[in-house]
Order: sequence, then C-alpha cells, then structure tokens
Amino acid sequence: VRSQGGVIGKQPGRSTAPKVSIAQTFPYEVLNKYQYLQDQQISYFLKQISELSTEGQVVPAVPAVHINNWLREKGYLEKRMVAEFGKETSVPTEKGTQIGIYSERAGIGSNQYYRIWFNEQAQRFLIDHFREILIDTEEMRARKKQERKLFQGERRKTERTPGQPQEG
Repeated sequence: VRSQGGVIGKQPGRSTAPKVSIAQTFPYEVLNKYQYLQDQQISYFLKQISELSTEGQVVPAVPAVHINNWLREKGYLEKRMVAEFGKETSVPTEKGTQIGIYSERAGIGSNQYYRIWFNEQAQRFLIDHFREILIDTEEMRARKKQERKLFQGERRKTERTPGQPQEG
C-alpha cells in the first residue's frame, strides 16, 4: 500500500469523529425570519436561508442536492429524458407545478437543460417542510449507503478469486 502512495490507518487531516447531523443541529427557529424576495433557484433560496443567522448562531449550509433529491422522492420533481437535449434533465411534475415549482429552458447547444424556479408558494412550502426534508434526506442517504454496501458485498461473493475452481 505505502509503495503505491497509500496510507495505512487514519489519513492526515481527516477526522475520525462521527459526522454531525444537519437535521439535529439546524437552528429551525431562524426560518421564522424568512421573507420572500423573488422567484429563485434552489441554490439562491438556500443561500438566503444561510444568511438568516443571528449573532453567535451559525446556520449550516444545506446542499441543494438534498432538497432536489427530497423533491424527487416525494414526486415534486422528476428526471426526464429530453430528446431535443439528448440527455436527462430535472423537471417539475404536475404535483410540483401545483406548489409553485416551474422550469425555464437554459443553456445553449448540447449544454441545454431546464432551470428549476421556486415561486413564493414553493419557497413557503420548503420552509414549512424544512425539518422533514432534512430528516428524510438523512434517512435516504443512510438507505443508499446501506444499499451500496450490500451491492458491493454481493459483487465480492460472485467474483471468482484466482486459484479457486469455477462452479458449474
């Protein structure tokens, strides 16, 4: 391992402390100060949320992918193959449109996609469901991690080790 540049044991600079849960540490009371400014994309909405901190209080950054994954899981967004773009892109579902999520075509050439926007109603919906979103997202991530471990374990079982007779 070392001859290939690897490290045995803990890598320098990496903490072995367990990761702190955003769902448990997020100061939900700051959401009471939220005010609608304009229709915006999720990253700008989350930046606005992070700026709601008060003196001595830190609002942790919530990755946009967490919100988008939750919206997909709950049926407000979906990934759809768009033939004219030649790729998959996220779009609001009928359910998403009903709460104020809409899309706008963006990009040029082969880099086209739909930009997802959240109007006042959609932003209020996210604020009202913020705790649920963070808790569900952590559960979804833990489930995916467990599924990856199971898949890797199954793959190892089916891989033939050198020198072992092949079954069948």
